[in-house]
Parts: sequence; structure tokens; C-alpha cells
Amino acid sequence: AVALHILIFGMLFVSFAMTPDLPEAKPIVQATLYQLKSKSQATTQT
Repeated sequence: AVALHILIFGMLFVSFAMTPDLPEAKPIVQATLYQLKSKSQATTQT
């Protein structure tokens, strides 16, 4: 499960690095990060 999280964050970082500063992509990235946070919290609670 930890490796999966690292992989997801790695892909997020790569996509973030490849798209320097797209204003329309920022809310999507923020929503994905928020979803990842809630998911990781749910997995740690169980």
C-alpha cells in the first residue's frame, strides 16, 4: 500500500514538473491531493 502511494505521488510530481504552471490544471491537482490525503487517512485509520 505504501509503494502504491509513493508511485501515485511520483506520477503526480512528474506530471507537475512536465506542466510548469497551468492555471486550469491547478484545481485538478489540488483536488487529487485532497483525495489522496483523505484516502491515506482512511487507510491509516483501518
